[in-house]
Amino acid sequence: MFILVLLWGAWLWYLYWATYITKWKINSVEADIGKQVAQINKLYESTWFNEFLAIKEVEASRNHLPWSTYVKEILSILDTVKGVESEREEEWRVNLVTLSDFKVNLEELSLNWVVSNLKLLYQSWATAPSLITSFNSLDFLDDIQIRKYERNTDQRGFSFTLSAKVNKNAWEEQQ
Repeated sequence: MFILVLLWGAWLWYLYWATYITKWKINSVEADIGKQVAQINKLYESTWFNEFLAIKEVEASRNHLPWSTYVKEILSILDTVKGVESEREEEWRVNLVTLSDFKVNLEELSLNWVVSNLKLLYQSWATAPSLITSFNSLDFLDDIQIRKYERNTDQRGFSFTLSAKVNKNAWEEQQ
């Protein structure tokens, strides 16, 4: 019987200390939560954070593709065309296409290129479509034009300007 009372007392002592340690941990976590809530409230009081939230709300309500995506798609076309194998082995394929200037605004896109061979513009290859076909496949560009070609004296090849109108409704039409 004495052993039972002793075991019962040890059990109560264990429960008391387990409860005390658990309450101590809870108080510690509550103190951390209080500090974090204070930091959050301080953020909400600052004007730059409110401006950031307003910008995020405007960005979330946008219904057109951002320019960064446009630029990434155009540069991926450049990388694809640069990867086309040259017909002549002495030519380095890296020098087949060079983008020299890139102008973008809300109405028009203009790209200045130097190409070593005009076939890259119009002929599709086994590894990649032609440059014109690639640009025609972009939904956000309309009225793609190359007005003239000039023999480039700095580099071997032809320089030209590819211009296109920006279709502002492209993203809305996709949704």
